[in-house]
Amino acid sequence: MLVIALPFVAISAAWWSSAIHVAALAALAAVISFTSSSRVAATVIAVIFAVAATIGVALSSTTVAAALFIAGCAGLSAYSSRWGYASASLMIAILVPYYIHSPPGALADGSTGASYFGAIALVAVTAGLWAVAVLSYAFRKRKVKPVPLTIVAAPDALLGAILIALVTGSVAFVGLTWFPTTMWVWLLLTILLLTKPTQGLNLVQTRDRAIGTVGGAAIAALIVALGAPAVLTGLLALLLIVAALTAMLSGLPYWLYATFLTPAVVLMDSSATDGVEIAAERAGLTLVGALIAVGLAFVVNFVVHARRRGALVPQPAGNG
Repeated sequence: MLVIALPFVAISAAWWSSAIHVAALAALAAVISFTSSSRVAATVIAVIFAVAATIGVALSSTTVAAALFIAGCAGLSAYSSRWGYASASLMIAILVPYYIHSPPGALADGSTGASYFGAIALVAVTAGLWAVAVLSYAFRKRKVKPVPLTIVAAPDALLGAILIALVTGSVAFVGLTWFPTTMWVWLLLTILLLTKPTQGLNLVQTRDRAIGTVGGAAIAALIVALGAPAVLTGLLALLLIVAALTAMLSGLPYWLYATFLTPAVVLMDSSATDGVEIAAERAGLTLVGALIAVGLAFVVNFVVHARRRGALVPQPAGNG
């Protein structure tokens, strides 16, 4: 992770101060896609993420368009379960709203025009592809078992996509309209991390995801409340990502993965001015998001199971 980050730390110092912010989220999306799917899928996700991030920043000042775009990203991510790539594409839905919530700063010359958006796209795609290249090299001598793809039936995937798009779009619209200065993106992150529609309503698994996410949020809130300097929080974020990936690759319980990944994402979006109030806000939004996620998962799976039961009911024979 340090190898992935170092070039962009240098770029931030020499050219554009926001480059590390853009690169960090793009690299994280690629890394999670790589470890949860494959090198090819991660490469595709890295390119899509760069395009989505650029579009998201361009729409960030238009509430309705930005909310619709967030809904579209979440819905398409959920529908990709049709081909087994929901986990790989999940980071697009989770991280792109961060660019909308806090767009990167202007270039060194103050530009926010075409060159600005070009810089966002360039840094994001470079960071994503660089992360894929580094991981490919790191795993070159290690025999890694292919990650099994969980294919979801098209009707179930479509149902999940529609409901997730409606919920995330609504949350984004409310946040952008009435609470633009709050961390409403944290609510989206929690919902998307905890919601696993069309896979069967597993309350134990949902509980473990909620425990990990809330626990990770508490860790991040404590670090932020203590006023840790930006350099330290950045280093901690990298170490937590490594810990999360280790938990994933080792087959450890999901709550451990969520416990490590959640504060990593939070710390990437923290600033030196964040204090106890922001920490409490994150914790509260996490709890609300967990409740929404459980409710959404229940609705999706209830409808899916009802439809499947109906399909198994023998149809009456015709009179002819």
